[in-house]
This record gives sequence, C-alpha cells and structure tokens, in this order.
Amino acid sequence: MTNPPAPSLCTPEPEPESPALERPDRRGLLVVKEHEDIVLTATLAAPSVAAVTWLKDGVEIRRSKRHQTASLGDTHTLTVRGAQTLDSAVYSCCVGAEAQDFPVQVEADLLSTVPREVKFTSGLSAMVAEEGQEATFQCVVTPSDAAVLWFRDGTQLQPSEKFRMSQSGASHSLTISGLVLEDAGQITAEAEGVTSSAALRVREAPVLFKKKLEPQTVEEWGSVTLAVELTRPWPDVKWTRNAMAISPSENVAIYTEGASHRLVLRSVGFADRGFYGCETPDDKTQAKLTVTMRQVQLLRGLQVVEVQEQGSTTMEVELSHANVEGSWTRDGLRLQPGPTCQLAVQGPIHTLTLSELRPQDGGLIAFKAEGVHTSARLVVTELPVRFSRPLQDMVATEKDKVTLECELSRPNVDVRWLKDGVELQVGKTVGMAAKGTCRTLIIYQCAFGDQGVYVCDAHGAQTSASLKVQGRTYTLIYRRVLVEEAGEIRFVAENAESRAQLRVRELPVSILRPLRDKIAMEKHRGVLECQVSRASAQVRWFKGGVELRTGPKYEMVSDGLYRKLVISDVQPEDEDTYTCDAGDVKTSAQFFVEEQSITIVRGLQDVTVMEPAPAWFECETSIPSVRPPKWLLGKTPLQAGKDVGVEQEGTVHRLTLRRTCSTMTGPVHFTIGKSRTTAQLVVSDIPVVLTRPLEPKAGRELQSVVLSCDFKPPPKAVQWYKEDTPLAPSDKFRMRLEGHMAELRVLRLTPADAGIYRCQAGGAQSCAQVTVEAREVTVTRPLQDAEATEEGRACFSCELSHEDEEVEWSLNGTPLYNDSFHEITHEGHRHTLVLKRVRRGDAGTVRVSSPKVTASARLEVRAKPAVFLKALDDVSAEEQSTLTLQCEVSDPQAGVVWRKDGVELGPSDKYNFLHTAGTRGLVVHDLSLDDAGLYTCHLGTEETCAHVSVHGAWGRGREGEWPDTEGVATY
Repeated sequence: MTNPPAPSLCTPEPEPESPALERPDRRGLLVVKEHEDIVLTATLAAPSVAAVTWLKDGVEIRRSKRHQTASLGDTHTLTVRGAQTLDSAVYSCCVGAEAQDFPVQVEADLLSTVPREVKFTSGLSAMVAEEGQEATFQCVVTPSDAAVLWFRDGTQLQPSEKFRMSQSGASHSLTISGLVLEDAGQITAEAEGVTSSAALRVREAPVLFKKKLEPQTVEEWGSVTLAVELTRPWPDVKWTRNAMAISPSENVAIYTEGASHRLVLRSVGFADRGFYGCETPDDKTQAKLTVTMRQVQLLRGLQVVEVQEQGSTTMEVELSHANVEGSWTRDGLRLQPGPTCQLAVQGPIHTLTLSELRPQDGGLIAFKAEGVHTSARLVVTELPVRFSRPLQDMVATEKDKVTLECELSRPNVDVRWLKDGVELQVGKTVGMAAKGTCRTLIIYQCAFGDQGVYVCDAHGAQTSASLKVQGRTYTLIYRRVLVEEAGEIRFVAENAESRAQLRVRELPVSILRPLRDKIAMEKHRGVLECQVSRASAQVRWFKGGVELRTGPKYEMVSDGLYRKLVISDVQPEDEDTYTCDAGDVKTSAQFFVEEQSITIVRGLQDVTVMEPAPAWFECETSIPSVRPPKWLLGKTPLQAGKDVGVEQEGTVHRLTLRRTCSTMTGPVHFTIGKSRTTAQLVVSDIPVVLTRPLEPKAGRELQSVVLSCDFKPPPKAVQWYKEDTPLAPSDKFRMRLEGHMAELRVLRLTPADAGIYRCQAGGAQSCAQVTVEAREVTVTRPLQDAEATEEGRACFSCELSHEDEEVEWSLNGTPLYNDSFHEITHEGHRHTLVLKRVRRGDAGTVRVSSPKVTASARLEVRAKPAVFLKALDDVSAEEQSTLTLQCEVSDPQAGVVWRKDGVELGPSDKYNFLHTAGTRGLVVHDLSLDDAGLYTCHLGTEETCAHVSVHGAWGRGREGEWPDTEGVATY
C-alpha cells in the first residue's frame, strides 16, 4: 500500500494571504508522518547554464531510489520516499546564487502495528591493522533504505577526514584512516535497533633502522659519535658494547631527536674498544670501534717576547691534541695561577697570560707536556713617561670656563703648565688639578688675552694645544637650498653689518641606467645606450682611452635623458671598452663583434691510449679565427698549462693532453662560433695482476668468515661474486678495499652462505670455497596450553637449546610484535610472550617459530561475566500510551530475557525489544490496566526489576474494580 504524497510546501501560484509564501528564501515548518513521502517544490528562475542542487543540512543530496528530483521551467521538485525520523532537517534548493530553505520534521508513528524487519544479511568482521594504515568495515543491510549509524565502544561516529562513511545500495562501509593505538575497540553498525559488531585491533608499526651503525676508528682520548636513524620516531633504543647495555655517564652521552639517536663517547681509552650495538624492539645493528694510540706533537712553540713595564703579554703553545696536561715555568720555577698570572687551555692551545709586568718578571719561560718541551725568553723594559691622551685645541667664547685636560701613562708624575713659553701659577683666574694619571688646567673666565699655545711639560714628554677666544656667533642655515635662492645675504646687528654672496651649484649629473655589454654582427650596426639624470647634460664618448668624434663611423645621439652611440659597419677591430663621460660620472661597457660564420672542414678523430701516455687531437676550420676556440673534456673547460697544450696554426687547431689517466675517458669537444666537433678519448688502465689469491674458509653457523686477496697495482674498484651472482654491501656482506688488499666479511653464516666466492679486479680474479657447519637447534622446554579470562593476561614461554636463536611469535597465523597488546622478551635460552587484554576472538593457536624449529600451544579465552551497569526504574504510565523500560549491560553482545510477573515475554504487536550497543529495552504498546505488574530483565544469573503502574483514562480500573486513588491500578 502506497502512502499518498504529502502536500507540497509551496505551490506554483501561492495565495497572497499566506505570510510564509511571501518570503522566497525560507518556508514554514512542514510536518510529515513517518513512512509518508516528503515532496518539496521550489520556484526559482534557472539560467540555462546554472545547475539545480538540493541540500540536506548543507550536504548535497544525490539521486537514489529514495531521493528523486525534477525540474520543469522555473519549478523544481524533490521527493523523499518513505520518510524516516532521520530525514528531519532543513532542505535547500540552490540555483546559481539564489536559494530557498524548507524546514521538515518527520514525526514517528508510535502506534504502527506492523514494524518492518531490518536485518544484516552480511555482518561486520574483526580487523587487525597496523598503526598508520587504514581499516575498512563493511556490512549489508536489508531493506536497502535502512539508515545505518556507526559506533566505537558505544560512542557514535560522525563523518570526518578520519571516519569516512559510504553507502552503495544495501552495502554500507566505514573506513578509519591514519590508525593510532587508541583507535582499537568495538566497532558497531546499528540499523533501526539491529546491530552488528566486530573488534578492531591496531598493531604497532615495527621500528627498523633506516641508517645503521658504521665501523669507526678514533684516537685515544678523542671523542666519537655513533649515530643511527629509525624508520619512525621511537623514544628509547638500547645501546650495547660487546652485548652489555650502556648507560649515560660522565664520558657517555645518549641523545634522542625524533627518529635520530646518537651515542657520544668522550675521552675514549683502549678499554672502550669493541663491538657497539643499537637495538629496537624489532631490529638491531652493530659496528666495530677501533682505538689507536695518540702521539702528541708540538705544532706551534714559544717565541721571544719583549714587553714594556706595566704591560701584559700572552704566550701560546699549540699541540696536536686536546686534553693534554702541561706545566709552565719561569727560570725553572713552576708558575701558579694568580691575579697577574693566568693559565688557560682551550682545546689543543695552552695559554699563559702575565699582566702588570715589572722588569724583574723577565726570564726564561718554558712549557712541558707528555714529552713535548718548548721555551723562549721574556724581556720586560721600563716604560717611559708619555701622554696617553694629549691636549686638544679649543675654541672658546669670551667669559666661558675653559678646561684643558690630558692623561699620562702612569701616576705620580709632576708636570708644569706653560702659556706661550711662560710657566703658569695657580691664582684667581687659573686653577690646576692632578687626579691619578689625569692633569687639568682650568681658566675660570677666559678673555681675549688668554689666547695662545698651552703646554703641559712632564720632564720627558710634552703635549700642547692652542686656545682661541671668539665673540658670539650667529648662524643662518638654509635647508634643501634651491638654485633660485642664490643672491646676497646681509646680517645687521645694531651698528654692525656683514654681507655675503650665496651661490648655488647644480647637482652633479648621475647615471640612471648604465651602459650594457653589447654583441653586434660583423658588418652590421651596433648601438650603445645609457640614461642620465639631466636632459641638459653634456657627454663625451671614448673607445678605450681615445675620445670619439661624430663622422661616417660614429653617430652620437642625445634624446631627452638618453645618450646613444651608433657604430656603423662593425669590424672585428671595433671590439673594445666604450665609455660615456658625463663630467661628474661615467659608465663603461664591452662591445663585442661576432665573426662571420666559421665551419669545421676536418673534424676531430677518436683517440685510444694507455695511461699515462699523451693524447693529441687536431681539427681544421674554413677560415682563420680571431677569437680563441673552446676545448672541453666532458663538461670541463681546458686551458693551456702544465699538462694541457693548446695551439693554433692558421686554420689548424691542436690540443695536447701530455699526461692521461683512466678517469679522463670521455668526449673531447672543440667549439668555435656556432660550429662544433667531438671525438672520444679512451684511456685504459694499467693491467691489474693477482699477487695473493683467496684461501678456502670454513665457519660455524651464525659466525663470520673473512676472505682477502692482494692485487698489483692497487685496483680502483673490485667486484665480489658468490657463484656467478654479484654481491653488494649489506648487513650480510661487509666489503673493504685498502691499497693492494681487497676484503670480504660474510656475517652471521647460514648453510645457504656456503659456496664458491670470487673477487675480480679488471681482468684478474681469484676464487675460494666457503664451508658452513650447520647447527642443530631443539626445543628443550615446549609451550604449554593456557587459559585466560577476557580482558586478562596469558603467558607462553619455551626454551631452546641455543641462546642466540631468533624466533617469531604468531596468533592464529597473524605475526605478533612488541606493542601495547603484546610483550615479547628473550632472556638466555627462554623466549616469552605475554598477551594483554585478551578478547574472545584471540582464542586459538599460539605459535613460536625459527628457521630451525617450531612449537605451538592452544589459548582458551573465557567470557567475562556480564553485569547490569544501570538497573530498571519503576514507571507510572497512562492507559492507552506507550511504555519504555531500559537498562544498561556491560557486554554489548549479551542477550537478555524479559518477564512480566514471572512469565517470559516474546516479540509481538504488544511488545518490541530494543538492543543497541550496551542498552537493552522493552517497549509496551497500547497500555491497559492489565499491563501493570512486575517486569524483570534477566542477564545470565543477574536480574533487574521494575514496578509498572497504569493510570485509568476515566478514573476507573478494570471492570468490577475501583482503583485505590484517582483511577490507578496497582499490582
């Protein structure tokens, strides 16, 4: 049966008395019963290029079986089939920049006696995903128009960049991207009271080494840094030395910066040698540290120093190493730090600083440290008296106070003051002062008679200065003077008058845009141009240092601020530096002449030589060239020098490479003008011969073997092979080439590493057999079956015959790693796995395996007893209404049984059961007085109950009975 369509909210011809229809941007509230159709009609002028879009709460509506749209002229219709409560929203019709809004409310039909059946034809499945990846849950619901809500641990999820929800027909999916450990939990899809749930587990991503440790060599007492880089940031790594853990100390520092980790060793000694390792929960790396003995040498010794009394001097010694203890002596007596003696060490530099020196401080200064000795003489000379700050010439105004001041090099020196050769005495007009090294002469009120030359005499040194006394000065200042302000300036003061002429010079000419280098074709016209700051500026043109004149060859043009030089019939001899001289400033540029086209009539020929023999190349051009050509070896320009010869003889050009090497192999280019020729230079190496072959080696599994051989001369590179497969440096193979010797280390041997190994350098090669003795690994203590309670812990352990055997753990075929759910440890022969917060889905087979052995055991998980988190509440309801009882349980999957007065209830027109996440409910329709009673909900052995009272509609209970108070039947 099809419900009749709901009346349209707006019609093509709205009646004028409706106030809602007078506002085209928003309509009145439309109320629709559940399961009826929603029909919305908008009238908007639609341009031919504008699209019609319908929105629900701002989200675009796509056409589907439930959502249908139509447009006829300016009338646009949206039909939503089978309205649901979730369809309550504000719908909008948008055409270009115009829009109309339609608020819609869908009322639930609580009295419906025929609820439709919604079920999951395909439920959710448990997922295990790695951190940083994404997980997708899918389900299929019938009927296809059922709305699906998504929950995680009982909390509803909303669409976002992290949670993407989609629907295709009856299929619904939830995709969670950028997984983190906190995303783990119970994922639930709910469709109109029916649910499907599955567990999401997030596994930590493995922490691997992106950059591993490398072997290093350090000198004794030096510092060394061992660094690694991980595939992702990890807070802690384990550093080891010879398999023993390392902790920070005075000389050991450990740094962590995101994915980078560093181990810094300071003051390294021979005891610090060994194999250093770095471990993460999923990976490890190791490298050897070699410590060599240091030899302290003197790089810069002491030099003879001469210094004056009261002065300071610094003597330095530079050694080849830092952290070397040394001693200073003067005439055999050891110097100690004090106020006038400072000893300092900064790295390899030792410094002695002596201050406030006296003549008796001189002597032989010596420095000793670890077999190093150096000495030099220190000479201290007496300091003569001198003026450290002399007198300064002064100009003073009449009746002003004048102070002449100077400073001596030392205190306690008597001085005399003289004016024009006559000694001055302290009096009413003159004062003298001495303070420390400062000497001062004061003239309290200067007069014109005080003008002259003043001298301060210190019996071995003198300083003088002139004093001028002048009247009051009056000043007139022009700021930003202009040319038109030139003229006579007159000053009048009472009966005095002074005149002067003000002349204003124009600003010098400046270059606004200088000349630029130009290239002109031979026999064509060339133009050089610049821009000056004044249109009236006169300029002169020069070629080199010769001034040019206007004539058939040169034309000089002035166009406003622009100045041009036009050169006609350009010839090669016109190449030069041209200058435009504007008097105050000038600008220059290079003028180049491009020759007529030159072709190569005989090109270069390929040359093959053996190093270090010379190589010759020769080619010929069509005409002699004025400009030199360009020779290149590969991309490197060649210039005439010790090992390169470049010559030209008429049209023939030659290149001589006097000493070749194999690295010079490559193309040789000759370029002149736009023509080019190329030839190949091939320089072959001196043949390499084998002087010491490889020797057969045998090793036990997980040990290492070293293969080495010698060649002559030292090869530039070698290639290692196993059988006929080329080898490359890796965690398995370490390769080294030092001088004549080539070395290959095969680490952590396995039976697959046995075979023939070959080293090849040029045409020389050597082979040797590597034999691997396999070891037998057995399980000495097997795994035991375990049983755990849900959300509890389960522990599995086994023991192997060898301590260094590496194993992997798995649960039901899924590999396990160290993370918040799993703890994996290895101590000696024992390997242990602890499963945390186990779930019922974890039940199954736990397996530990290595390349040699495998062991397994069963894990049983007991369900955690479900309990009521929230009990039922007593309810009082009115006759013919609907009653809802709800409680909350701890297990979202737990089933419950409902009873009334001890009688079990089942689904019917009268009763509906609610089952959503952790909530259980009972809905009783069309209440009557008979529905009053005791309702109980049973969860296993747990139960909760509620007393229900029903009010009579007319104050009367069941036939023949009267309620206790106001028509209420109580049971």
